[in-house]
Amino acid sequence: NQTLNFIESAAKEFATKYTVSGVILDNYYFSENAESYLGYIKSGSMTGYENYLYQINKNLIKTVTDTFKATNKRIQTGIYTDPVWANKANNQAGSDTSAAFESLYDGFCDVKYYVESGMFNFIVVEALTSLSDKAEPFEVVVKWWSQLASNNNISLYVVHAEDKLASGSTGFTSPDQIVNQLMKIKSLGGYGG
Repeated sequence: NQTLNFIESAAKEFATKYTVSGVILDNYYFSENAESYLGYIKSGSMTGYENYLYQINKNLIKTVTDTFKATNKRIQTGIYTDPVWANKANNQAGSDTSAAFESLYDGFCDVKYYVESGMFNFIVVEALTSLSDKAEPFEVVVKWWSQLASNNNISLYVVHAEDKLASGSTGFTSPDQIVNQLMKIKSLGGYGG
């Protein structure tokens, strides 16, 4: 496949040309649109459209991570992910959340599987909600990812919403929201910062 060959070549060039400690993969979701459907039709349309979206995502991510590992083992590879892999209501292995966006179903990306398959050295979760958020409570989100990281012996890093401090956003009216979040998560397994 031309796309995978190009990505493998670019990843190999990056890994040999630049001295970096780590790389964080981001913007890897696929969506149902005319362009992706055309790609599906061109592929032979044998597996079903949604299966195609999952598979192309997996192939791209696996190509990048495998190329980095084969080219330069010192490069730590991480994945930047949205807060919710799946809501428990839609998948028993998911978090006890009611998020509008689930990376597994809306982004056609099984980050949990990728982590469990050893593709990544760390996870960066974008946890921009408060401790009192109803749909995606910060502590629930971070505990779910922490458990996944801990079970797979990798580190978890958390992106906080410091720009919401002392704002009108739910749970952020008090300036100590981030401090309270840090106190909740610093003892979690796998938590790296």
